[in-house]
Amino acid sequence: KKKTILSAIMIIVVLIQGCTFFHAEAEFNKALESFKAERYTEAYRHASAASKEFPSKRKYRSLLGWIYLKQGKLKKAEKVFKGIYKEDKNDIGALQGFAWLDYRRNRLKASNKWFQKQLKWANNHVNNDYWTDYEPADQQYIVSILSDAYYGLGLVALSQRNYPHSKAMLLKALEYDNDFTGHGPIKEFLGDVFYYQKKYKKASMYYREAWAEQKDEALTIKLGWCLKFAGDSKGARKTFLEGLKTAKDRRPFLYGLILTDFSRKKTAKTHLYLKELIQLDPYYADTKDILRIIHQTKSMKSLLKVFAVAYFKEGDYQRA
Repeated sequence: KKKTILSAIMIIVVLIQGCTFFHAEAEFNKALESFKAERYTEAYRHASAASKEFPSKRKYRSLLGWIYLKQGKLKKAEKVFKGIYKEDKNDIGALQGFAWLDYRRNRLKASNKWFQKQLKWANNHVNNDYWTDYEPADQQYIVSILSDAYYGLGLVALSQRNYPHSKAMLLKALEYDNDFTGHGPIKEFLGDVFYYQKKYKKASMYYREAWAEQKDEALTIKLGWCLKFAGDSKGARKTFLEGLKTAKDRRPFLYGLILTDFSRKKTAKTHLYLKELIQLDPYYADTKDILRIIHQTKSMKSLLKVFAVAYFKEGDYQRA
């Protein structure tokens, strides 16, 4: 009877643990989904619940560390990754976490070291004789780690203005699938590499590819200016107009349209956009390029009065 009772208790315990584990996994998956959608408060709630149920699960804590990192809570992120690293110095979550944490803090040498360790970890798996026996999901994760490591090394090199090395690393990152960020951000930074070298046509190609994946305002502005500098004023105007339709901040798009339309001798359009920009923010519009346009064009002189009224409303009477 005692054995029967003991066996029954063990079965119940196992069942309870199993239920707890499945619930924790469900919470983790919800957290991961929210994290990828950049809903970090929601992601934290689910990841925290999963971690409390199974604190020994490092992947739950690692996700918490990433949520802190994305929220800018760097000290909390560091504490999480340090705890994981103390338990296992080869834990990829800790290696990857430290790499991006140091990059965020502009500790480029330290960041480079961690990305190299991350790269070594991934290559050890990919070059393993049993690689073909890995589960597809595990292969996908490891390949993403590989892409992420090259991506990080490319960004470190870009920050150091080592453009040839940055280009080589970012191109390598594009050779592999990346479930963490996709290829959009990588292509954007490749665009930056060429932009800083004043290779505008090449830069605009990568910006355009990145823009097709995610049309955020900063990238739209980059693409617009890149096209203008490449001599494609028509394409630049189209891009700035596209951004203006949904812009939360209209100023940079108006500024781009002003200079683009003026170079295309579209004086009426230039006047229209410039008037709106001055009324929105006279300080933003008060640049040498804008004043040059006004002083060079007789029909634009009336905009000096628009400046005066705008500054008067701001209470800047001296500038008015």
